[in-house]
Amino acid sequence: MVHYEGIFFDKEIQDLIISLDKNKLPVLNDEIHCTFKLKPTNDELFDEIVGQEITIELIGYGSDGKNSGFEIKIPNEYKKYYINYEENDPTKLEKIHITTSITEDSKAYLTKNLNFVPLENPIKVTGKFGYWIKEDDGQEYLTYEKQKDKYPKYVKINKNNSIINDNWLEFRKVRAIIENNNQYAITEEGGKIIFPGGKCDKDEEFIDAIERELKEETGISFNKNELTEILRLETFYEDFYDYRTDSKKPRHTITYYYYVKTNELINENNLSLTESEITENFKVQFVSKEELIKILNENHENATNGIYFDEENQIILNNFFK
Repeated sequence: MVHYEGIFFDKEIQDLIISLDKNKLPVLNDEIHCTFKLKPTNDELFDEIVGQEITIELIGYGSDGKNSGFEIKIPNEYKKYYINYEENDPTKLEKIHITTSITEDSKAYLTKNLNFVPLENPIKVTGKFGYWIKEDDGQEYLTYEKQKDKYPKYVKINKNNSIINDNWLEFRKVRAIIENNNQYAITEEGGKIIFPGGKCDKDEEFIDAIERELKEETGISFNKNELTEILRLETFYEDFYDYRTDSKKPRHTITYYYYVKTNELINENNLSLTESEITENFKVQFVSKEELIKILNENHENATNGIYFDEENQIILNNFFK
């Protein structure tokens, strides 16, 4: 996946930038570049400017003994693409900067905290906008090619433009569209209609969580290599009912959806349901595409949080079944 994106420079420009660092530290940065976004989501991949040459200005220099680098100025038309936010205030952007060298025990991203001293004469350099790709097998490479079509869809629901604070509950979840001979698995729980899946355990990877959840809810064992990630859904709900506290809480959830085909049927003798699922009369079945669309279009607002699950189901319906 795209590990980070930004402006990258050829060897000649990198050498020039390094030569301007008057207080070089022991370790040179692996790749002299300006990061626009670390681990961008799918809607933060700017294919329209990938490969474009961008001329920037080095306007300030800083070194604190652990990091050194340059504050930069970018053309106004590219400022909207710079989306690294301040950690303590997501409404403010960090200083746009380049890291040149670090100490043995430091991190390149800490350059943003330097007290940059203005350069007497700003220096113009030119680079290209691109993506630094890091594959699951560990392979890393730089590309100036379009990447969006190679990655899962990303959808965000944040109708009130909410900003998360310490009062918000944070969840990571997984779900799957399971197809068997043109039929699809769907579950019902406490009146809610949802695709098979559930919450990730603490520190559990998404792919491991969906493998576990599907075994628990369908009795079918899936190999993680069979599962294809198709959607990343991020939701911000300010009044989500929390059964643990019997109250409504603001809730931020990131859900990964997967797709998988199988020839196996639901194995009801091999299910491993939670106490809550048993209490809420959990059911899972395969239905035809026509029946699935009908079910997903029904109103389940009388179920606990049903309105939110219906909204999520509509996203799946509109993206994958129409």
